[in-house]
Amino acid sequence: MEFSSLTLKALPNIPLISPGDHLGIIILEAINNTHLSLTNGDILVIAQKVVSKAEGRYKRLADV
Repeated sequence: MEFSSLTLKALPNIPLISPGDHLGIIILEAINNTHLSLTNGDILVIAQKVVSKAEGRYKRLADV
């Protein structure tokens, strides 16, 4: 399988993520607000830091 192009797009206006935030809904709302659409074969890349914050699995450096 040969790929002819790669397009990267950052989603603007993602709010600061807090423990308990529903990351899936936040991402889908951002996609809808930018009038982008997902198609079969698209890949979403989400930073582990954002996932950890939404799950409440992080430590503040000042608390260590």
